[in-house]
Amino acid sequence: MKIIITEEQFKLLQETDNDFNKTKTLVTDMWADGMEIKDIVMFTSLSYEQVLFLLKDSDMGIDCENAEDIIRLILSHTDLIQKKINDDEFDLYFGYDSFAGTVQFQYISKKGFYLDGMSTPYWNGECYTPVDGSYAKNEEDQSDDHYDGLGLRFKNPEYFYSIGELIDWFNGEYRKNLLEKIEILVDYYRNEIALKND
Repeated sequence: MKIIITEEQFKLLQETDNDFNKTKTLVTDMWADGMEIKDIVMFTSLSYEQVLFLLKDSDMGIDCENAEDIIRLILSHTDLIQKKINDDEFDLYFGYDSFAGTVQFQYISKKGFYLDGMSTPYWNGECYTPVDGSYAKNEEDQSDDHYDGLGLRFKNPEYFYSIGELIDWFNGEYRKNLLEKIEILVDYYRNEIALKND
């Protein structure tokens, strides 16, 4: 099937593509010159979502110190990270709590167990993710609302070349590691609730 466009439409398409490339070059140059993403947003009048999208595949050199801020921006301003996972056995939701400065999760098993917690990658610029439970409710509607104090955490990569790599890690390995810790938390809270209600 052939699609025929007018010469005017073709020129507009080239101009639009050219404008996109110019904007992308400008944004990546600003980043390369050491400008923070919030400053790029301010000086260009682009949204966070637009700036992050333009930088997504650029060689940025993201280390443990700046990864936490970039994840915060991605979770708060874009849909580049999946914020909801539906599995045969559970649903898992992510969000960013700007008041606490943490990545929050909600885990709901299909059998009815519910768990709230925090799992902020690169917390305080460190190369690990601490995982804490804060509230749990079992299938019988019995609950426990204290922090677990187990000190669970997992190691994160020390370097990403681009925002795209960081997003792939969050959507993949981060979730796998988090789910392993969630299993430990579910067992812990099941026991705590059982002891509390004996």
